[in-house]
Amino acid sequence: MQDEEEEEEGEELVESKKGEANAPEISELQREIDEIKEEKHLLEAKNVVKEYLDAGKILPKDVEKHENLAVKELSDYKELMADAPVVINFEEESKKSDEDETDMYSDYEKHIRPHLDK
Repeated sequence: MQDEEEEEEGEELVESKKGEANAPEISELQREIDEIKEEKHLLEAKNVVKEYLDAGKILPKDVEKHENLAVKELSDYKELMADAPVVINFEEESKKSDEDETDMYSDYEKHIRPHLDK
């Protein structure tokens, strides 16, 4: 009986010594885990901001400000931006640029081409 108690105490002592020996390693691993979590959170915030940028809800010049807001409290930021209006309609801008190209071509046809055909 006494041998069993001594053996248990010995195992406890070994386990406590293991903890002491590995404490720096454990704290280093914990630091790495924290860094990875922080990087993941930052990446997630940037992706959310990019989605709102692509949707035209934020201006390109304001991306950094929005990223900072999203990093602080992502759920609140999403809630705020869910009801935000579209400030840039990329589809309309795209149509305008297509129309501009068409106008340039028609100008060419009207003004320059007749002189070339002579």
